[in-house]
Amino acid sequence: MPLSFGISMKSDLHASTIALLATQRQLLEDWLHTDDARQTAARLIRRRGLSRSADELISEAWLRIQRAFGRRDEPYPSIETSDDAARFAARVLDNLSRDWRRSDSRGSGVEFVEPDVPHDGGTSGIEERMLISQLLHVVALRATTDTHCPGCPAEVVAGTALEVLHLVLNGHDGGGDGRTWIDQVLYAALDRIDGDPDRTEAARAQRKSRCGRCVMALLEAGLRDLGEVAP
Repeated sequence: MPLSFGISMKSDLHASTIALLATQRQLLEDWLHTDDARQTAARLIRRRGLSRSADELISEAWLRIQRAFGRRDEPYPSIETSDDAARFAARVLDNLSRDWRRSDSRGSGVEFVEPDVPHDGGTSGIEERMLISQLLHVVALRATTDTHCPGCPAEVVAGTALEVLHLVLNGHDGGGDGRTWIDQVLYAALDRIDGDPDRTEAARAQRKSRCGRCVMALLEAGLRDLGEVAP
């Protein structure tokens, strides 16, 4: 093969790589300018209690993407379509908000808010599904060795915590008993794990109050393991 032909092939491959990287970068930048990206950033800011704005998170994500592509000499195999780019950029927002949360010493409280988890295959709520899936794994590991509750059997606490996460992942709407969304989910989870059709409403409320504290403590411990809240 002539040397000039080999050099030409390498040049063509290099040009093709540069073009593909440019296309991937543009797909990511396009998504960061969408309402979906702004809503995703706002949910992450709210969920992690950050004293920043959604625009700041998006701007920093844009800078992080620019730096990553500036160092990269091969295309990302996971970015082929606009949906792929949306998932990738959402992970960048998620990881960046986690970094900010870890470095922010001002907020150490934990607040479970009603998630926005769609079931239509859209990109909204991607980060919530990612978090819940990770939390299921962490809580399951903790439940085998770190479940101690003075008022409820350990298996009830562990089972209820996991059921809460499954209910959230499946889009439980919070309907039913309880004043707040998380109270309603706790009632539903406890009824599924430790249900008794003859239990009075007063007894259910007492059980929710007693076991609910340990369930929430287990979930919060899992969030700390994931770096979602300060130790």
